[in-house]
Amino acid sequence: MSSSNFSSSVAILALGSPHGDDQMAWRIADLLSKRPDLQGIVHRLRSPWELLDFAQPDCRLVVLDACRTGNAVGAVLRIPPGSDLAQFGAHSTHGGSIADAIQLAESLGRRIQELTVLGIEVEMCDSGTELSDSAQDVLPSATEAVLRELDALGIIR
Repeated sequence: MSSSNFSSSVAILALGSPHGDDQMAWRIADLLSKRPDLQGIVHRLRSPWELLDFAQPDCRLVVLDACRTGNAVGAVLRIPPGSDLAQFGAHSTHGGSIADAIQLAESLGRRIQELTVLGIEVEMCDSGTELSDSAQDVLPSATEAVLRELDALGIIR
């Protein structure tokens, strides 16, 4: 499948905010966007409600989002399709959760073909702070981990 076919069937959505390490998904998205095979399919979102713009029956969505699960900063956790997203969205800096947005999309008849969430472990998401030194240090390795996940999902080769 050519990259032009991918652009109509795959969207990589980086959910973030300007609050500390919550920028991590955006920073990774910026690096992913530089790859020719991912140009045009990587998008920055500020709110999970923006997922509705991409909720199409023929589209596979990969959502990147900061998480705090106790793993090492920069670890990437794949939450597979069909998982109960509510258990991963207990706390959000976005005014809603991915699970809430997907539930709304489905209630509106906008079913998504496949959704995979990649949680990127962060240290802190404090308002008014920059990306932490620990997150900055692991940005290249976290980006590589996301690329490995995209390869495993068949999105890149």
